[in-house]
Amino acid sequence: MCLKKRGYKHGGRRRGWLCASVKSNTEAIDVVLEAIQAAGFRRGKDIGIALDPASSEFYKDGKYIFKKSDKSSKSSEEMVAFWAKWVENYPIVSIEDGLAEDDWMAGR
Repeated sequence: MCLKKRGYKHGGRRRGWLCASVKSNTEAIDVVLEAIQAAGFRRGKDIGIALDPASSEFYKDGKYIFKKSDKSSKSSEEMVAFWAKWVENYPIVSIEDGLAEDDWMAGR
């Protein structure tokens, strides 16, 4: 319903999950938050969000490249700050694979 209200059709299923092509990463989170509220739950109280961004998929030559959203690139430290900001702004309880499996520079 939340996707339909925004004018989206679902894009099928991938790995068992319903997916749609939204305009940005933050819009995807906003749609999830709308769905939580529409279902009668409270964000961060009744339901939290778990992410698995598969960061290795967009990690190239020591940078995280956001090709499909804002076309930016981020260093390891910038990715850590990026996820920290999301945790501050959204009811995120878990981030799996927030950094690439070959990124050993983060936190140094």
